[in-house]
Amino acid sequence: MRRRLVAAFVGLTVLVVALYGIPRAFLLSDLVRIDEQARVDRTADVLALLLDERLADGRGVTADYLDSVAAPGEGLRVSGVPDGPVRTSTVLGDPDGSIQASRPLAGGGRVTVTRSGEAVAEELAEALLPLALLGLLLAALAALASFLLAERLARPFRELAGTARRLGEGRLHPDVPTYDVPEADAIGRALVEAGRRLDLLLAQERRVAVHASHELRTPLTALRLELEDLALGPDVSPAVTQGLHHGVAELDRLSAAVTDLLELADSHRAATEADVDLETLVAEAVARRRAEGVPVAHEPSQPAPTRFDPLPVLQALDLLVEEALAAGAREATVSVSARPTHLELRVSGAARAGDGTGGAPERLTRAGELAATAGGQVARDGTTLVLRLPRRAPLGSRDSAQ
Repeated sequence: MRRRLVAAFVGLTVLVVALYGIPRAFLLSDLVRIDEQARVDRTADVLALLLDERLADGRGVTADYLDSVAAPGEGLRVSGVPDGPVRTSTVLGDPDGSIQASRPLAGGGRVTVTRSGEAVAEELAEALLPLALLGLLLAALAALASFLLAERLARPFRELAGTARRLGEGRLHPDVPTYDVPEADAIGRALVEAGRRLDLLLAQERRVAVHASHELRTPLTALRLELEDLALGPDVSPAVTQGLHHGVAELDRLSAAVTDLLELADSHRAATEADVDLETLVAEAVARRRAEGVPVAHEPSQPAPTRFDPLPVLQALDLLVEEALAAGAREATVSVSARPTHLELRVSGAARAGDGTGGAPERLTRAGELAATAGGQVARDGTTLVLRLPRRAPLGSRDSAQ
C-alpha cells in the first residue's frame, strides 16, 4: 500500500510538472529563437553599414576583416563585391537550427550573417536549464512528501494487519487504538468484535469438548452394562433378550458417534494451536489487564517459544490472577519460567492463599480445566499459583530443521 501511494503521488506530481513544463519549454524555445533572429538581424544591419563605408573608401573586404568583426558562433559571407565572394573561417550554409539574415550593400552585392545551430542550441539549453532543475526539485520534494504522507496513511492499516495476525494466533482481545482514518477505525472495531465473538464461541466449544466425555460416555457405558446384565438374566424371555441386544447395538452406534464428535473437537482444537512466545503472550495479557485497572504486574524473563492454543491459557491466567487477588494480594505478579521438561507460568502475591481466605475453589477448578485443554495443569507452590504447560517445539522451528 505504501509503495502504491508513493508511486501514485510521485506520478501525479510528475504529470503536473510535465503539463506545465513542456508547454513552457516550447514557449522558451520560441523566445530564444526570436531573440537570436533579432540579434542576427541587428548584426546584418550594422555590418552592411560598415561594409558600405569600407567599400566606398576603397579598402575592400577580406576574410581577416570579417573574422575580426564576427562574434562567436557567427558566420559572415559577402558576395557580389569586386574581389569576389569572401567569408569568415566559420563554415556558412544552412545547417539544422541555424539562423541567418541577409542585407544588400549600397555598391552592389549582399552580406549574409549566419548564427550556427550549435550556438542556438547552447542558448536554448541555458534558457531551459532552470526549468529542468525546477522540475527535478519539485519531483524530489513530491517524493519526500509522498513518502511521509504514505507512511502516515499506511501506519493504521499496518497495525491492523498485525492485530489480525495476532487474532489468528488466538489472541482474541486485541488492543486497537482509535484512528483518525474512518475506514481504519471501522476495521479496528470489527476486529475487536470478531475477537469477542470468537472468544465466546471457542469457550463454549471447549466447555462442550471438556465435559462431553464425562457427560456422554460414562452414562452410555453404564447403560450398556446394565442392558447386558438384563439380557443375561434367567427369567428374561428370548424376545426381550433379543430386544436388549438390539438396544446394546444401538448404544454402540451412539457411542461411536460420540467418539467421532470428540475426535472432531480434538482435531479442531489442534487446528487452533499456533507458534507463540509465552513470555510475550503473558506480557501483552498483563498490559491489557493493567489497562483495565487490574493490579497485576509482569516480571520479565527470557523468551519461551512453544506451541499451543493460547486462548485457554490466557483465560486460565486471568482466573489465577483473580484467585490471587481474591485471596488478599494487593498486586499479583506474573512470571514465566522455562524448565527442562515444561514451562511454568507463576502467579505470585497471593499472601493469604494458603489460608484459603477469599479464594474460590471453583475458580481454580475452572483454570485447571482450561489448562488441561492445552495439555497443562494447575498447582500450588506455597503462596504461588503455578500453571504448568508442556514444552513443545514451535512448528516453524520444525520446518526449518527439516
